[in-house]
Amino acid sequence: MSKRVNTNTEEQFAVYDFRNPKRINKDVTRLLNTLHDAIARQMGRVFSNFTRIKTEVAVKEINQIFLPDYLQNIQSPAALFRFPLNYHSGDIILELEPGFCIYTVERQSGAGVSDIRDRRELSMIEERIVGKMTEAIRAGLDSVWKPYLNYELATGSYESKPDNIQTPSGQNAAVVVTMKIANGDLNFPLNICYPYEMVKEALQNRLPNVQVNSQTSESDAILRDQFRHLISSVETPLRVILGTAQISFTEILHLKAGDAIKLDRHVDQPLDVMVGDKMMMKAFPGTVKSRRGVRIISVNPESAADKKISEIQNHNNEKQGKTDE
Repeated sequence: MSKRVNTNTEEQFAVYDFRNPKRINKDVTRLLNTLHDAIARQMGRVFSNFTRIKTEVAVKEINQIFLPDYLQNIQSPAALFRFPLNYHSGDIILELEPGFCIYTVERQSGAGVSDIRDRRELSMIEERIVGKMTEAIRAGLDSVWKPYLNYELATGSYESKPDNIQTPSGQNAAVVVTMKIANGDLNFPLNICYPYEMVKEALQNRLPNVQVNSQTSESDAILRDQFRHLISSVETPLRVILGTAQISFTEILHLKAGDAIKLDRHVDQPLDVMVGDKMMMKAFPGTVKSRRGVRIISVNPESAADKKISEIQNHNNEKQGKTDE
C-alpha cells in the first residue's frame, strides 16, 4: 500500500534563523512599546524646541536583529550617536538622518533650509549643535529607563561611518526600535539600537520571575505595575476649560475686539480640568505666584493614571494584534 506524501513544505515547516534566534516575546515587545511611547513624547518636545516647529515622534516597529547586519545596512555617511553604557559592555546607538541634522542646524541659525536629502558628514559646528540636541535625548532615555537600569548612559559621541563601530565579542544580538519624526510637512526616520543583553538585564531586574525568552504571558498585575511606574515619570498635557458657548457663523464674522461672549458656566461653578481628552478633576480659578492657576476641589474616583494605563494597554494590545497578523 502506498502512502501519499504531502510535498507542500510551506505548510509543514517554518524557516528558523539559527544565526539570529528570536529572544524577545510579544509581552516584552509590548512593554518596550510602552517605554518608547514615553521616549517618543520626550523626543517630540526636544525636536520641537530645536527646530522651532511642532514635532511629533511615533513608534513604528520593534525588531530583534543581528547587530553586524544592522550596521551593514546603514548608508554612509550616517549620523550615528553612541551612548556607552556605564558598567556594561556595548552602546545604545541613536541613528538620525543626516538631512534631519542639517535641517535642524539651519532652523537653529535662521538660515534657509537646503535639500533635506543631502547626505554628508556634519561639520564641527553642526556636530556641536546637534550634540546639544542628542544630549537632551540622552537625558530623556535615562529618565525613562531609570526604574529598570542600575547605571546611566554616558555622554554620546558622533560617528559618520558605521564600519567604525565595533561590536563587543559574543554580543551580536540587538533590539532596534524604529520611529518616525513628523516635523510640519516633513517626515524623517529614526532608529534606536540597544544591545540585547541590556534589554534582557533591565527587564529581568524589574521582573525577576519572568524570563525574557519565555513563551508564557505576564500577568495583568505585573503589567499594571510596570505601566504605573512608567506613567509616574511621564508628563501629560493638562487643560482647564473655562466654559463653552454656541454662536452663529454670522455672529463670528461680526466679532471685534472688546466684544463679550457669554459662556454656559456660572461664575460660582467649578471648572473642568482635562487630562488628555478626559475630564479628571474639578477646580476653581485663582492665582499662584503671580500666574494664573486653579485649586483642585475634587478628583474622579478612577484616577487619571488608571485611565491612562488602560488606554495604553488597549492601544498596545491593538498594535500587537496587528503585528501578530
